[in-house]
Amino acid sequence: MIMKRLVVSFLIGLALFYPMLGWAHDYTEGNFKITHPWARFTPPGSPNGAAYLVIENKGATPDRLIGAVTPRAAKVEIHGHEMTDDVMSMRQREAVDLPPNESVTFETGGLHLMLIKLTAPLKEGERFPLTLKFEKGDDITVDIAVERGVEVKMDQHHQME
Repeated sequence: MIMKRLVVSFLIGLALFYPMLGWAHDYTEGNFKITHPWARFTPPGSPNGAAYLVIENKGATPDRLIGAVTPRAAKVEIHGHEMTDDVMSMRQREAVDLPPNESVTFETGGLHLMLIKLTAPLKEGERFPLTLKFEKGDDITVDIAVERGVEVKMDQHHQME
């Protein structure tokens, strides 16, 4: 009876923990730690998507993220928000500074990697490769996990082709 309870408890614990295995995927290469790279699923017909992650520069020297590529989109651009005359707008950035011993967060409503002209909608539960390009460091390829994410209203900028 005790053994049966232990097995049942283990299986319940595994069932509760298993979905989190897909969420906790980190990469450490060279001076960088990349934490939880993910993208929100896209509805059919959406030409664009966005990817998010955290980049930690564990090195002693600064570097810069200068771009990214993926087979899932024709182009990847670094985007961020700017406040001009009390109006928030989204702008493409050439690069993002990565100071030593600091983290930069790409998140909904902030910095993000814009996936332009998707080859197909991003479906919840799938993964796809994305290669980050650095000014000084080696390229790092990560798997982007497509998730439901937090619902936010997408502005017209994200719907452009």
